[in-house]
Amino acid sequence: SEKVEARNRIRRLLCHFFKDRECATLVRPTEGERDLQRLNQMPLEDLRPEFVNQINTLRNKVYKRLRTKSVNGQAVNGNMFISLCMAYIEAINSGSIPSIENAWTYVSRSESEKAVEKSTEKYNRFMNSEIENKLPLDEDTLKKLHRETKYAALKALQRDAIGTGNDMQDYELTLRAKLSEKFKEIKKKNNRAMTRKCENYFEEHYEPIRRRLKNAEYSKFVDYQRELREFQQDFTKEGPSGPRKESILQEFVGRVSQEAADSFIQTSTLSNNNEAKMLQEKVRLLENEISQRKEDSAADKQFFSKTMEQLEQERSSLRATQEGYMSKIDKLKKDRENLKKTLDQ
Repeated sequence: SEKVEARNRIRRLLCHFFKDRECATLVRPTEGERDLQRLNQMPLEDLRPEFVNQINTLRNKVYKRLRTKSVNGQAVNGNMFISLCMAYIEAINSGSIPSIENAWTYVSRSESEKAVEKSTEKYNRFMNSEIENKLPLDEDTLKKLHRETKYAALKALQRDAIGTGNDMQDYELTLRAKLSEKFKEIKKKNNRAMTRKCENYFEEHYEPIRRRLKNAEYSKFVDYQRELREFQQDFTKEGPSGPRKESILQEFVGRVSQEAADSFIQTSTLSNNNEAKMLQEKVRLLENEISQRKEDSAADKQFFSKTMEQLEQERSSLRATQEGYMSKIDKLKKDRENLKKTLDQ
């Protein structure tokens, strides 16, 4: 009959597709009919001991005979198996014929992309833990740490990614690019930490020089430059260690030297103007005295003549002094320009 033939067909298919087979008989899990309807909710202690022992024996037998599923020589883990199933289901639902090759390509790409992200995250975690509260670090130490961590991340990618040849090279290039960008961010963070530390050093150790400059305690600009050189030497020996140390120092020295030069010129100009006003006032008093004496008596002609000579001498002295002051101011301005050109270079 057709029913018998249908059963026989199922038997033949099972025998054909499952050639290596074995049967196991199990006793009833429990005697109660109601309990049979909720076996998944019952603890093992409430089941018959014979059933529990038989289940454990069967499970151990299955585990011992299981072989790792693989596709194209690559072991399939749980996530990959689920992805394969989803690819098959999607193909069936769309009316297409499931293709192991296409599904495996999808799974390989997905797993490899996850491996890239996982390796990148591993790099980030390790680098952050190593540099936390330790910045700034010198460039050699930071580069060595980057190389070691990048090597470990690439090893993790090679272990977890699925692919060979050009595919694996593409994933490695992607990971290298990501790690390069991460390292650039870390270097910027390291540079900012070094800048802050240097600024704190400058704020503390340059303050005495700034105070003396403000109080006009330097008689000559070379005196200020000599003390500034000593400050630079101290910074080189005792200042914070890290990247861009010399360039940060030169930027600071250029800035404060320009400020000092402007201060010297302003102070010299003010002093020269005050002295010139004093001389002009003295000349004015002498001229008033001469005028008064001319009116008082013609007999004082000799005194008038001597006073005129003195006045001329004072005028000559005033002109010479003003010329000297102007020469000094011009020299200071030239020194400032030369200093600025040197710093710009």
